[in-house]
Formats: sequence, structure tokens, C-alpha cells
Amino acid sequence: MNPDTMSLVELRAWLAIDDGWTYVNSARHVGWWMHATLNDCNDGDHPHRDSIDGAAAAMPAGWFWMRDGGSEANPQGLLLKWVACQIGATRWGIVSTLDTGDEITDRYRLAVKCRIAEKESKHGN
Repeated sequence: MNPDTMSLVELRAWLAIDDGWTYVNSARHVGWWMHATLNDCNDGDHPHRDSIDGAAAAMPAGWFWMRDGGSEANPQGLLLKWVACQIGATRWGIVSTLDTGDEITDRYRLAVKCRIAEKESKHGN
């Protein structure tokens, strides 16, 4: 799994699964269900909406992000990237992704990278 090459659909699914949701496609139900209780159904809607607000809500707490000049050119030849950083008492993390011009996908990609960085820092990687 490489967040840099994942589609928007894949990024949103990764985040939903990370949040504890499961996609169910059965005769009784098609949609996302929360693991903890099968009564908690998202009525077929994705728990992470395909929107700027959905991408913003996917960012983990304690991370600050911005659009910044980068050292690599994106497909449009711009030197922009999305950068997020986390400053904590015992750890400091920074992740980035190129600005492809698709803000929703870029910000979801940044959210996935932030969550992966958190998991790696908890496991000492």
C-alpha cells in the first residue's frame, strides 16, 4: 500500500477501515458498518465523504497542515506540496505529499500519511 499511488476511493476506504468500519455487500445490506456494533450502519453512505470537509475531518487530531512550496514539481509543473506536522511532548512528525491540483484527493492522501506516521511512531518505527 502506497498512499502516493492510491486513488481517492482507496484512500477513503483505508481511512474508513482504520476508523473501524467494514464494507458489507450482502442480501440484507450494502454499505459501511461499524465493527463494534452491527446496529451502527451508515446506510450505504461512505463514512468519509468525497468533499473538502470530509478530507478535513479525516485528519488526525494534533496535526497542523498547510500548502507550501516544495522541491519537487507536480504534474502541472508547480512547486507546491501539502505538508502536515505534529508537535508533541515526546515526538515530532512531518509528512508531505505533492499538490496534484486535486485538493480533495491530496488532503485525503495527507490524512492517510499522518495516520501511518502516528502508527509508526507508536510502534517505534
